[in-house]
Amino acid sequence: MALIIRIVTFIISLFFIIILLLGATTSFSTEWYETDLYPKKFRVLSPKELLIDQLNIQNEFKEIESHEEWTERAYLYYPLVEFDDDEDVIICGAQLIIIEPSGHNIKYEFITNIENYELKHHVLLRSVVVSLNNVDEQDYEQFEQKLYGFEIVKDNQLITNLFKPENSSKHEFDYYTPSNFTANGGQFYKTILEGGYDIRTFFAPEMSRVIPVAKNRWFLSHPKSIIDNCIHELKNNQYKLKKPKGEIFEEAYHRTG
Repeated sequence: MALIIRIVTFIISLFFIIILLLGATTSFSTEWYETDLYPKKFRVLSPKELLIDQLNIQNEFKEIESHEEWTERAYLYYPLVEFDDDEDVIICGAQLIIIEPSGHNIKYEFITNIENYELKHHVLLRSVVVSLNNVDEQDYEQFEQKLYGFEIVKDNQLITNLFKPENSSKHEFDYYTPSNFTANGGQFYKTILEGGYDIRTFFAPEMSRVIPVAKNRWFLSHPKSIIDNCIHELKNNQYKLKKPKGEIFEEAYHRTG
């Protein structure tokens, strides 16, 4: 009798062990395999692919441009990148927008593009004064001010400056500059996006105002990398445009060879 009880107990235990093993095997089969999470073949992204990915991320984290109440000065920092129809980079730059409690908005735009196979550097300034007439009806007026130049100083050192030529009759401030914004890996653009400098803006030849630009607390390695990759691709495109048609580019050779 005791032997029969032992045999029955053994069979029952064996049955439960089989059930547990089957359950464990089934649950394991529904999990992600390591090969699914980590493919065997890794591909290093090109600077252009990295740049496109970074710009997609940048769009997700853009600062809010609307302000319910203007109680203090606000600063907006944007890296500027533009592609042509072939998805080649044609413009790199940086933009700073200063929004003041009085309704005075100033935009500073610095860009580098390709003209006649050479890199050209531009400065675009715009000053707009907004006057709110009726809050409920959102009735407001705005007018643009002429600007005559600017200076950027950081740690008591002049970073760059540009003034409107005396013989210029243009209302807008849009001029070439001899400064090389892409030198030292685009350090100028990184400085603009990082903040922490003073910018003196001339509203008349003899009238100016210094505005301290706050440090950009969101400026980490991400905008720096965008500038690095943008300038790299811009110079690649410049080299590509300079090459006579019909020649095989080194990059294309490695892709097809």
